[in-house]
Amino acid sequence: MLFGKKKKQPPFVTAIIPAAGSSRRMGGGNKLLMELGGVPVLGRTLLALEACEIIREIIVAASEETIVAYAELGKALGVTKLTKVVKGGATRQESVYRAALEAAPEAEYLAVHDGARPLVTPEVVQKACEGAFLHTCAAAAVPVHDTIKKVQKDGHIECTVDREDLRAMQTPQVADKALLTAALQSAIEAGITVTDECAALERMGARPVITEGSFENIKITTPADLIYGQAILEGRGQA
Repeated sequence: MLFGKKKKQPPFVTAIIPAAGSSRRMGGGNKLLMELGGVPVLGRTLLALEACEIIREIIVAASEETIVAYAELGKALGVTKLTKVVKGGATRQESVYRAALEAAPEAEYLAVHDGARPLVTPEVVQKACEGAFLHTCAAAAVPVHDTIKKVQKDGHIECTVDREDLRAMQTPQVADKALLTAALQSAIEAGITVTDECAALERMGARPVITEGSFENIKITTPADLIYGQAILEGRGQA
């Protein structure tokens, strides 16, 4: 308390973890339950969000057959902010939409974070949330370092794309709860599949601001990513 006044609480943020995917590129098995430094990938994601003060609630969207396993994982790891594990949909946007409808009534913002990005830091989450507080919606991203080529259908290079203004999108992607829920509902009703929340928001005319991501905030997609993730943990002294 300062001069008799209470410190203003930041807006209530519900984190949504879409975790109903099929892990096709992992070559068999559920990648979210594969261990990374002795802890399942999804477990590390849950713990990372649990450690973020700005996150007040966590909801996981899971496939029907993994609902119980994910709920038990959260309980075993002592993730107190995990309030619900709900049945996801056939697509990412359907899963996020279903979870959004289950958010606490007092939730003002939704922070969507991939279940397969277990190495996110509180700083990355904080910056994305603060960006959304100021601009309605925001998303973590990193500059593109590789040279990017636009390729024709016959395999020949058409041109080199200027990478100066390009960003590789990450999560969390954060937005006003009502806006994001409406954007997802609109895309679903229109039969349009979007690959991330920003795309759904862009359809509504919104312009998400980019916040600073991290090159360590990798998405576990292939077996090689587990090796890279392990190296990151060792570098942090967390393995």
